[in-house]
Amino acid sequence: MPFFSFDPYNFFIGFLTATIFWWLVGKARPLWNDVKQGLREQSNAAQVLRSSTVEENHRRLTLRRAQGMHLAAPLFALNDILLEPLLMAPPPSVEPGRLPTPDDLVTQTLP
Repeated sequence: MPFFSFDPYNFFIGFLTATIFWWLVGKARPLWNDVKQGLREQSNAAQVLRSSTVEENHRRLTLRRAQGMHLAAPLFALNDILLEPLLMAPPPSVEPGRLPTPDDLVTQTLP
């Protein structure tokens, strides 16, 4: 039969050590969750880059280059100053068997 002895000094040292350890684990949990979320986002971004097509990559790189090439690029993005057209000209009517009508000067300069 094994001999069991209770040493209060070692018990309280172990209890205090375990209490501090679990308190630190509880405090580090939000940091650990943030690290996991960041790794998950990086993984998703890498997956998107791997699965995207050549055309999508070309469009993304062209947009990134255009965003950085305008004169005020260090101040704001091109999307902030871009004015989208509110009026679009209809496409020219094309009828089979007829030559397309030539555009006059007014329709060439004004939308």
